[in-house]
Amino acid sequence: GASAVLGIDVDEDAIRSARENLLLNPSSQAVDLHVADFRVGSLEPAGVVVANLTAETIVDLADALKGKVSPHGYLILSGILKPKAEEVLRYFCPGPFTLARQANQREWATLLLRKMG
Repeated sequence: GASAVLGIDVDEDAIRSARENLLLNPSSQAVDLHVADFRVGSLEPAGVVVANLTAETIVDLADALKGKVSPHGYLILSGILKPKAEEVLRYFCPGPFTLARQANQREWATLLLRKMG
């Protein structure tokens, strides 16, 4: 239901694969994909930010990720092995985020965080 989606990755192969997947879903016309580093440039904070990265990478990027979520927005973190989920949460909660939901599937965890303002 998003009116516009910006997808970025530093890996050209990941963006190429995402473009191929978009061709399989013609209703996804509001998606703009770029090879870029979200820490560089002037990306405005967004209402929803998704990061599918390892726990270690999320921890390394925690401060940058926090700044890309608008007040009362959501941060979705995935690609996290379940035993590492609590460690990741320590970098976001308590603080500017609260845990809205954690979903686990097999060995993986996904965290839905809400920014408090």
